[in-house]
Amino acid sequence: MFTFLLLVTFAEPPSITYLTTVNASYNEGSPFNISCTATGNPEPDVRWVHNGQAKSFGIYTIQFSLRKISKADAGIYTCKANNSAGSVEKHVNLEINCKYVNFHAVNMQIF
Repeated sequence: MFTFLLLVTFAEPPSITYLTTVNASYNEGSPFNISCTATGNPEPDVRWVHNGQAKSFGIYTIQFSLRKISKADAGIYTCKANNSAGSVEKHVNLEINCKYVNFHAVNMQIF
């Protein structure tokens, strides 16, 4: 007598199950951390993208950190999760309060 085990797996498109909630704005020079988690079958490739460039990538969960943010770091960060069954993305907006010099308070001499 023979026994056969039939294992059937179904492809499941990715779903983003966790996305860091970001404050409305950060001060220039502050640290910035975001995280994104996705599920799916097969395992999803997850990445953070900013200005068309992948900033970090991994499987299921990905984090991205900056020690000191600057004006150039502002904008939309997109968490993208992909597998052979599909793709999904969610966005986080980073607004930065930039430091500036108050020129009225600076003692300047022009020669």
